[in-house]
Amino acid sequence: AGLYRRLVEDTGAGELQLHAMMELAAIESAAKRPETALGLLEKLQAALKGRAGDSVKGLAEQAAYRVGLAQFELGRFSDAAGSLSTFVTTYPSSDSLASACFYAAEALFRVNKFDQAGKHFEQAITAGDAKLTWQGPALLRWGDCLGRLEQWTKSEDVLNRYLKEHGDSETWYQATFGIGWARENLGRHEEAVTAYRRVVEKHKGPTAARAQFQIGECLFAMKKYEVAVRELMKVDILYDYPEWSAAAIYEAGRCLEKLSKTAEARKQFEAVVEKYGGTNWAGLATKRLGELSRVAMPGHSQN
Repeated sequence: AGLYRRLVEDTGAGELQLHAMMELAAIESAAKRPETALGLLEKLQAALKGRAGDSVKGLAEQAAYRVGLAQFELGRFSDAAGSLSTFVTTYPSSDSLASACFYAAEALFRVNKFDQAGKHFEQAITAGDAKLTWQGPALLRWGDCLGRLEQWTKSEDVLNRYLKEHGDSETWYQATFGIGWARENLGRHEEAVTAYRRVVEKHKGPTAARAQFQIGECLFAMKKYEVAVRELMKVDILYDYPEWSAAAIYEAGRCLEKLSKTAEARKQFEAVVEKYGGTNWAGLATKRLGELSRVAMPGHSQN
């Protein structure tokens, strides 16, 4: 690094100065100093303007790629998405194409541009070697993007492919939950429950809590209200995630209303307000309690 710095500062070093900037930027990046690396790369890009030649062309390609990565490392995801998307268009034959597509997609995902992100994830998978470590995450993210775009059938297909190719990954449960979510939104509730149960049986954590909640929601949709109540109450009993506990107790109250067990439903709504007053579900429960009180007044009917 010291030798490269001397060359960078040597105005008479000619083209070697440019190569030294690139190598020093690589060292700074490897040392987890992306801000310093980015400064060098931007200086290099400015120096390359108006220059020609194969070696200079190669430096321009490397600099464009590394600028995007440095921006990504700095959390400047909008900038990284722009830089790397431009790289993909400008250098379609680059050896770094698949990697650039992946990081462009991930940057776009971080700024909630799921349509563009999904296209880049797909391109990364097509352009890259299946053995690369990010191929699995790219498939998983692509499936997630498709789900967020409500392209449920394609999302399920991509996530099934992920499980087929990367089923031993530690993030298998995210794909399995995504498959359940796609099936639920396609109205295939029994199949969705099957996927959610796999998550609940083999995983612990917030995704398992949500999967347990979605089991109750699927049963609610199938009008199996009594079973739904039991499954929903498991969320509060088995897990320690207030948001999902509040949601589950509230939905259990709705199930009890469907069963005409108004007094029991009221207790569930009151429990949400008492135990989880800081959640959005508490507001919904308060509103529902008010509606139940009005129904109970003379001259009001449940309809």
